[in-house]
Amino acid sequence: MDKVIIYGVHEFVGFHLCKRFLEKGYRVTGIHFKIEDALFEEEKRLEVGRNANFIEKALQDSENLSEAESEPAIIIISLYDLFMTCKASALTTKKIFENMIQSLNKQKQTKNQIVYLLPIQLLTGSNDLNGIEDVKDFLKQTTRKDRSIQLFYLPTIFGPWQPASFLFQRLLLNQLNKTEEQIVIREWPFDAIFINDALDPMIETIETGKPGSFLLESGIPGSWERCTDFLKMDQSIKSEFESVDIKSDEQIVKLSLQNITPYSESLTIQREHVSRIRNLEDES
Repeated sequence: MDKVIIYGVHEFVGFHLCKRFLEKGYRVTGIHFKIEDALFEEEKRLEVGRNANFIEKALQDSENLSEAESEPAIIIISLYDLFMTCKASALTTKKIFENMIQSLNKQKQTKNQIVYLLPIQLLTGSNDLNGIEDVKDFLKQTTRKDRSIQLFYLPTIFGPWQPASFLFQRLLLNQLNKTEEQIVIREWPFDAIFINDALDPMIETIETGKPGSFLLESGIPGSWERCTDFLKMDQSIKSEFESVDIKSDEQIVKLSLQNITPYSESLTIQREHVSRIRNLEDES
């Protein structure tokens, strides 16, 4: 298949996957949730919009319901991004879930490959985090036996365009803006992967078409802490975390990184991107 449909194309991981698939020559239809800041939205369009293989549609557009019926496609749904971004109201988030469920369940093309990007917290069995039940309910309503399905469980992913709901981005914004906005940690504080390093193992697995469950991991002990040390996070915040076990499951395949960008380099890239975007905000 050379066609990809990405639900949440202007969200964090969804956007980076869109760029990489376009670079590889795929035709990409991006489904937009319309909850992104207008300035950020336009900046992202500048990065992908000139590519003739890219089409953007709004989630509310009724044409989305039959988008994948004419030919098989890889359909990527980034529940990870929706879970991690807290910028939308509960009502808006509920509506997005409802529209996606309707869209997916109306598609009749049985040869579609469905790819779910999921927070690793689903593997802990905990229901305490706000939004985790919504993700579970979505999976129940859209997982069908006549579909080829891949589940990707992601730890903390960081890099350019990381939302402010992530600790790393919040720390960088506070440092650059000289503010002390509250830090609320929703991410996984036991592993961290730079987005550029995460893309290749994910896409190569997607291209195999092999159904299954996959866990992306850095393979580096204390990777998340190394990042927070580089960002000079207050040590008292670390003391709030208790070790959490992931449910062992022999059916989950662990994906290792092929390339690992040094944390000093990857976080510097993110810092420079935050600075550039902040300057654009000042100019607008």
